[in-house]
Amino acid sequence: MNESFYKNQNLKFNKFPKTQFEGAFLGNGSFGASLYHDEENTLIIKTGHNEVFDIRPKLPTEYESEPMFISCRIPIGYFKINTPSAATECEEELDIYTAEFTGKITTENGGYKCSCITDKNSDLIILKIKYADEKPQLQYVPQKAMSPRQAHMIAIDDYNRLSKNYPEPKEAEDIFENEINTHFQPYFSYGGYAVSYKVTEKDGEIFALISCAESEEGNSAVAKSVAIIENAEKDIEKVLELHKKKWAEYHAESFLSLNDKKFEQFYHLQMYKLACAAKADGVPFDTCSVWLYEKTAWPDAWWNLNVELSYSPLYVSNHLDIAHSLTTSIKKNFENLKNNVLEEYRHDSLAIGRATDKKIRGVVLEPGKDNPDNKTELGNLTWAMYYCWQEYQMTLDKSILSEVVYPALKGATAYYSHFLYEGEDGKLHLPRTASPEYIGVKGGDVNYDMGLMRWGFATLNKVCEILGVDDGKIEERENILKNLADYPHDDEEGFYISAETKYEVSHRHYSHLLAFYPLRVCKDEKLLRTSLEYWQSKKEALLGYSQTGAASMRAMLHEGNLALQHLNNLFKGFITPNSMYNEDGNPVIETPLSAATSMQDMLIQSHDGIVDIFPAVPDSWTDICFKNFRAWGGFMVDAEKKDGKTKFIKIHSLCGEKCIIKADAKLDYPVRTDGLYEIKIKEGETVTINAL
Repeated sequence: MNESFYKNQNLKFNKFPKTQFEGAFLGNGSFGASLYHDEENTLIIKTGHNEVFDIRPKLPTEYESEPMFISCRIPIGYFKINTPSAATECEEELDIYTAEFTGKITTENGGYKCSCITDKNSDLIILKIKYADEKPQLQYVPQKAMSPRQAHMIAIDDYNRLSKNYPEPKEAEDIFENEINTHFQPYFSYGGYAVSYKVTEKDGEIFALISCAESEEGNSAVAKSVAIIENAEKDIEKVLELHKKKWAEYHAESFLSLNDKKFEQFYHLQMYKLACAAKADGVPFDTCSVWLYEKTAWPDAWWNLNVELSYSPLYVSNHLDIAHSLTTSIKKNFENLKNNVLEEYRHDSLAIGRATDKKIRGVVLEPGKDNPDNKTELGNLTWAMYYCWQEYQMTLDKSILSEVVYPALKGATAYYSHFLYEGEDGKLHLPRTASPEYIGVKGGDVNYDMGLMRWGFATLNKVCEILGVDDGKIEERENILKNLADYPHDDEEGFYISAETKYEVSHRHYSHLLAFYPLRVCKDEKLLRTSLEYWQSKKEALLGYSQTGAASMRAMLHEGNLALQHLNNLFKGFITPNSMYNEDGNPVIETPLSAATSMQDMLIQSHDGIVDIFPAVPDSWTDICFKNFRAWGGFMVDAEKKDGKTKFIKIHSLCGEKCIIKADAKLDYPVRTDGLYEIKIKEGETVTINAL
């Protein structure tokens, strides 16, 4: 689709956005900026880098051993465009096709125009300011290299949860050499980050190049950040040309249009956001990505929902290069996954704790003991593997299985196996573990783990079959699956939290319903509907991702109107004006991204060997066109609906597998007795089928 389509998706501002929840945002997957105005209407360009994590030694008390204090994201500062007279008006726009911010700021005695990008190919911000009557000045303001968790607890006066002995950050160093300013902030233990900037002025224009780099080796970040600017200066026009080219290529990877323009714009903002927030060779999503808030309580990667939901829209939308960052991050951090479990289990087990740094370091303790909930979530690695499994299903690339899914699932399921025990009923049970976000869990067989165990053990055996591998544990896993206790539930309220904990207190997370969505290992539609409706009936604690999870479950039930109702609920008090999201003042990025996944679930589903086209389209979505959506089995799918009727479906095969289609219309193609369409397509071929 051409650039003109995306003009309608842009964010526009005709009054001063006052926070990063309201203004424009830029990024290249590692470095980025939020653009908004302070109380004096001065334009702020707050920078952030998602690989800048402080490095501190472990400290003695329980709270001080948390990664949020010893290895967390830290802020890197912001730039201000100061003007001699006060700003009075603004006209600003975020062009999501070219990833460029433009603004016209009117002041009492003049004003200026500006443009800003974060280069798609290097950690560089390019800022241009044009003025006539009065000259603006660009100012860099470094921020204190303090854990945002610590800053948050100080701000809300929560003495119990702040670090009692938090040492002050090391002194920063300011360097000026070859017309480049550099601010170097050492990490507490070793290494550090550097922000460099060069400002030139000519003929009423201020031109600034801003870079950031980090390193764990001495002050080498300084040379790295300076080199980014010096390399760009060699041919800045080429930098700009390649930036636009890379973004155009990204947008061409898939496409969606809807007659519902609110959701059409929202979807494309999420696709833009994904490419700003993560990249193929980058670190896993943390809660803020490149737009770190300096007083967030959650300055790490959260693996009991946030990471998984952030990755979830990348697979159908054909952005597998970004999705691959999860696979590669798991692969290169296996040693840390091993060290996350207690030493006695490291010979065969792997796990991921609730919150980790960019190297996925986060302890998981033994279940059934008097351990805190945040250290007894056994299933986080298994849930992450579901998305790596999705990457395999979209490509049928066996290296994903052999190099990542097989060894990671083998370690994750082995950790479960150590703690399973036979009860008086002859069934296998799991001691008490944590159910994410539910306080006061009693008893074992937590449904979060019961669903993940079933999926993990079964999928690992499938992987062994695909790879032709016999690890000597296949029969053991089959016996576990055969003898595993049932999900704790009843027919009136549906799924419990655990064997001894009914769902009694409003619960924002759908951790107890994971077996339904996204894992689909429990296929009882009546039980899903009962569990879903009872979960949603207790509304007090329901938040944004409660709505996106419910929307996707409704899509599983082919209830498009109800799915849309949940997405509309998301916009009532949860989504901020620029499509961001926050909880209690803490920005987190996963919920709007997961809403894009819910929209995809309404348009295409492809589990259990069937590609279901338009499975849960609400009545109001009458005109739909999507292109290059991926489906399990190695298929690319295009489809169109006009005036509420399906017009055509186009299937392109990447791997030559048989394609089974379920459609919401009769197709001009031989239909099976079960109402499905069996399409035989050779590798590299495309079949277009019109609706009758």
